[in-house]
Amino acid sequence: METHGEILQKMTNYWYVAHPNELFIDTDNVSKSIHHTRARLQGAIECKKLSVYQVLSMPSKNTNHLHTIITLKHPISEIERFVWEIILHGDIYRGCCNIMRHIDGIGSPDLLRGRHRAVGFFGKPSKNPCTIWKLPDL
Repeated sequence: METHGEILQKMTNYWYVAHPNELFIDTDNVSKSIHHTRARLQGAIECKKLSVYQVLSMPSKNTNHLHTIITLKHPISEIERFVWEIILHGDIYRGCCNIMRHIDGIGSPDLLRGRHRAVGFFGKPSKNPCTIWKLPDL
């Protein structure tokens, strides 16, 4: 029988609201998409399109699903954030809805919700963050 604490933990949701220097990547099929995300992020860094401070990943409540928060060294515009999230292989429907709300002038924060606290800081990237970006056990 589960304890009260175990039941409460299962019912707990953590809400993350994006800051102007954060990208939220909602990966629906980790086994297929994460390699594209890493390669595209590495290319963006090497081409000096993104200046990354840290990369943090946490499992979603769904299997083979991952939430990643990429913190940039500097803020970027809201529309740039939404486009970069799609480029980095985030959930396409989520990204397009964010863009449409932006176009329609509907103020709505970019959110991630999950059952896990953001655990594991995977290193401050200097030159090559993708080689030190370790994924949590899913």
